[in-house]
Amino acid sequence: MSVEKQLEEFNFKFVTNFDVSRLQDIVSKFDSEWDLDTSRQTKSIHHSKTISYHILWYPLMWEPGQEYIPSVICQDEEILHHVSSIVLQLENKYMGRAGRVTLVNLPSRKLVTPHRDRSIYSKVINRIHVPIITNEDVYFSVEDETINMKPGEAWEVNNAKLHGAYNLGDSPRVHLMVDIINNDLIGDKEYI
Repeated sequence: MSVEKQLEEFNFKFVTNFDVSRLQDIVSKFDSEWDLDTSRQTKSIHHSKTISYHILWYPLMWEPGQEYIPSVICQDEEILHHVSSIVLQLENKYMGRAGRVTLVNLPSRKLVTPHRDRSIYSKVINRIHVPIITNEDVYFSVEDETINMKPGEAWEVNNAKLHGAYNLGDSPRVHLMVDIINNDLIGDKEYI
């Protein structure tokens, strides 16, 4: 993945389908879990309407050639089990390691304002969205292309281009967002 990802031809790439039924059951019962870490929505004006549940955390200040040192944030073994199988398949497909892995809740009648991700980390990772809970009135746009992602569909999104999300429905939208860092970009090959 080049640092010039915004110049690449794609907006969205369909990756595969995952069975997310068990994750749907778990996430649909979330309440105080959404309040464990509000840093993503408080630090970003674009994501101020979202609610996040962090599973694996990785510094945005990372640059190619640096060590791979993620932090496992999630302590729920069942969530880790179900998410790990998705992450492992994506790591194998993209020949890399997971950076940030987050459940992102976009509540009913809210939006993620259009923006471009500008950090070096954001420009070199493969960002994959997997809808866990969604509805027919949820839209994801990259540049002039808009799609409605179905539960379990994995989509790579070109986050270096202008992108945003809109939940016009009456129920929340929860995506599993997985960032994959290509192995060739990682300096220290010792993984946790």
